[in-house]
Amino acid sequence: MGVLLSLYLAHLALSPGGIGLNLGAGLTGATVGLLRLTFAGDRLGRRRGRGIVYEFSQALPGLAPLRKMGLLFTPQENDMEHVLPPLPYPKNALAPHMSEETFEYHYGKHHQAYVTNLNNLIKGTEFEHKTLEEIVKTAPAGGIFNNAAQVWNHTFFWHSMKPGGGGQPSGALLAAINQRWGSYDEFKKAFQASAVGNFGSGWTWLVKKPDGSVDIVNTSNAGTPLTTADKPLLTVDVWEHAYYIDYRNLRPKFVETFLEHLVNWSFAEANYAG
Repeated sequence: MGVLLSLYLAHLALSPGGIGLNLGAGLTGATVGLLRLTFAGDRLGRRRGRGIVYEFSQALPGLAPLRKMGLLFTPQENDMEHVLPPLPYPKNALAPHMSEETFEYHYGKHHQAYVTNLNNLIKGTEFEHKTLEEIVKTAPAGGIFNNAAQVWNHTFFWHSMKPGGGGQPSGALLAAINQRWGSYDEFKKAFQASAVGNFGSGWTWLVKKPDGSVDIVNTSNAGTPLTTADKPLLTVDVWEHAYYIDYRNLRPKFVETFLEHLVNWSFAEANYAG
């Protein structure tokens, strides 16, 4: 019993990230060959503990009483909250093209605020036990959708960039771009024009259509391709807070820099192939 209680308390304290714990036999008189708990975190903001997996090499007698005491639980019974996913690189890794100060505000304050708001809004609702993507795809227009989509969009945006980014894609994605726009240079012109002309606050996406072709799509506010048949490949955030610290009101310069020095084509290629 003490072992299970310790694991339960450890689970409450641990953040997601693939932490694995293995235990041998000897659990309150039950014969257990192996109990393995895997805290499989999800970097796109799934709930802490939602990916808990139980693997038993043989049956665990007395499991029901332990669950009634709250010492064992399934992902569906877990009430842990959404968390701010870690960045895929240090906050200063994209400097000088995107400063650490921008990340302090954009990631540390704006992105975190969406996570906090989402957790507060879903309490006691049908969305309380859903994954982030499930919320985005099923929530009606309003606060829950806006905050969930912004959590997802921002995480996708961070992964759409990398240190030493830029250049151009290769393989099947480059072929699809050439098929659609004639050349990568023409794609860049079209993407920049679309992002700069995206009125107000929003996002500009490179997406894969159901037929395998690619296109550029603008969304406003919290809009996201997740609610459509399109598959997002990469995105640039054109909300003003995404670039104002480093570029003031010069959105064209920010988008140009995104394409020249920041864009993560490896991420887009993997999304296109997946």
